[in-house]
Amino acid sequence: MSPRGKKVVLWLVMSACIAFVLYAAWGLVQSIAGLDDPPDGDWLCSGQSRTCEP
Repeated sequence: MSPRGKKVVLWLVMSACIAFVLYAAWGLVQSIAGLDDPPDGDWLCSGQSRTCEP
C-alpha cells in the first residue's frame, strides 16, 4: 500500500473513532438527563423505599 493510501485509511479510522466517542458521549448525556426526568413520569424505586415519589 502506498504511503498516501495508508494516510487515507488512518484518517478514516480516526474519524470513525471520533464519531463513536461523540455518539457514546451523547448517549451518556441523554442517560443522565433521563435520570433527572424520566420520559414516562415513572420513577424507578426499590420496593422497600418509602421516600420515592412518582
